Amino acid sequence: MQQNTQRPQILQAGAACCLLWGLLTGCTTISAQPETPPAALGAQPVTVAWSSKENLVSKIHVIQPRGLAIAYVERKGSLALIARDLNDGSQRWKREASIGRTPGGIALAFPVIERDGKQTMAMLEPIGEESEQLVIIDLATGDNIAEAFPTTLRANRPTECDGSWCIEAYTSQGVDKDLRYDWDDQRWNPVSSRELPTPKKKSSDRLIDEGLSSSQDRGENQEILSYARDGRILWSIPYEQIFDRYYSTDHGWEWEMFNEPHQTYVGSGSRMDYQYVPDGDAYVRDWSTDQMLVGLEPETGKRRWAIPGAALNCASIANVRAAQTRSSFVTCRFQQGLTTVRPATGWTEGTTGLKWDVASIDATTGEVLWSHELPEYDDAVDLADANKILGDQKYTILPLKSGLAAVDIATGAKAELSEVLGPIVLCEIEREPVDIKNPTKESGKTNLNLGESVEPCTRDDLKPTKELPLFAEFQRIGLDKNPIEVLASRNGMVAYKMPER
Repeated sequence: MQQNTQRPQILQAGAACCLLWGLLTGCTTISAQPETPPAALGAQPVTVAWSSKENLVSKIHVIQPRGLAIAYVERKGSLALIARDLNDGSQRWKREASIGRTPGGIALAFPVIERDGKQTMAMLEPIGEESEQLVIIDLATGDNIAEAFPTTLRANRPTECDGSWCIEAYTSQGVDKDLRYDWDDQRWNPVSSRELPTPKKKSSDRLIDEGLSSSQDRGENQEILSYARDGRILWSIPYEQIFDRYYSTDHGWEWEMFNEPHQTYVGSGSRMDYQYVPDGDAYVRDWSTDQMLVGLEPETGKRRWAIPGAALNCASIANVRAAQTRSSFVTCRFQQGLTTVRPATGWTEGTTGLKWDVASIDATTGEVLWSHELPEYDDAVDLADANKILGDQKYTILPLKSGLAAVDIATGAKAELSEVLGPIVLCEIEREPVDIKNPTKESGKTNLNLGESVEPCTRDDLKPTKELPLFAEFQRIGLDKNPIEVLASRNGMVAYKMPER
């Protein structure tokens, strides 16, 4: 009670001091304008500031201080890098680009390096129909910041390597010739595989993740997985020892580093369809043993734990990427499940004896934090095909036996979608791969996977809609920090303007 009686006296004294001081020097009092509370702000609508029409083939890189939204686009089978004004969508600059020898069937990466206060990108640029040059550009202006380097090498697209740019390349005779850009000398220098900032055991090894490379050798315990950090290779171990017999990067891979409470490198491996021979005999996929998750100690490669039957992508029935934290992840685990494959006819029979669940896993120990049973595979797939709602850092949307549910990532508690989502939500829409002209390949093209577009849809029937979500939906997925957020749609960029705070 006393606190309430004192506060007006303090304010009055402050006003009196201001009045007295104002007689001497001038003084003004400013009434603070309170910000709109987050909950009230969330009930306000967003608007579309502008949209573009183009086929996006990369993520959108936004430079807020410069007011730019930048992305790779496909135009009539060719590749270009385009920058648009963040406020009105007008084109600021454009550079033609080459796809290089980067493998097809993957998404186009968008590496950026900050140097001397500038955001830079290295890229391959076409010269006529057959030749290319390496350029490093300032993303704010699209201008070169280094002299262009014409090359006859068959080069992959440049990648970031410890604060500089590197390319894996080959001569026309097939001899490896890797290059690294020297910022001080301002030139591309040849380097051996061992001299790369992330060295490889052999020059022919392929990088499969940051620091990780695999050899091209095949046969029992012949494929080698190596991990390098701080300019040296820490370990090299047969791939089959890390996973199991017949496992190989040929059947796919995915790796993710988790940092708490101890660094753990979590890898998803597979030997799915290792028995396949065109027109060969029928064989059985065993979902409980033909895929596996492992947790490795980064310093030694020692396997801390293994979960047979699990994969980081959750068998593609749920978007669990947003459910990853610094110490845990959500995945699907097959305890049982057999599928017969008949190569001669191309026929795959239904999965029998299925027993599986979805679980949250402690990345350091491999222990299960919570789990829920999943429905029959076809039912789960149907639910997954319908579910395109973006996850967030609190809830993941999962196809459970009771239907789609919002599951609390920390506790595993289930909630109805209507309890945590508004009527209009942001959904991911799959996009078809696209072919990019590539004179370095016999086919003359490289096939690129495109990232999903993000567009409004209805919560209850998951249909695309022209209605816009409330600001609360952008708050939910963490896109609430900037006045304008640019998302990829099936038709191009869409810039959403947030409500005034």
